[in-house]
Amino acid sequence: MNDLFHNINMEVQRGDTEKVKELVKAAINQEVDPLEVLENSLRPALEEVGRKFEKLEIYLPEMMLAADAMIAGIDILRPHLGSDKGAISDSLILLGTVE
Repeated sequence: MNDLFHNINMEVQRGDTEKVKELVKAAINQEVDPLEVLENSLRPALEEVGRKFEKLEIYLPEMMLAADAMIAGIDILRPHLGSDKGAISDSLILLGTVE
C-alpha cells in the first residue's frame, strides 16, 4: 500500500497526469479508501512541490504540471469520496470575528 502511495506521490511531483490517473484507478480497484489516497499521497505531493517552489528548486511550469496531475487524481477520487464512512460530507462552517 505504501508503495502505491509513494508512486502516486512521485508521479504528482513529476507532473505526469496520465500516470497519476492510472495509479489512482489502481488504488480504487484495490478498494483503497479514497480519503487515504488523498491524504497519504496527493496532498503531501503538492505540499512537497510547494516547498520546492519556495526554495526555487522548481519553477512555475513544474508546479502547474504537478497541480494538474493532482487535480486529475482528485477527479477520479471525487465520485468515491462520499461512499465510505468517514468520507467527506457536506458541512456548514460559520466564520466570524468578535468586535
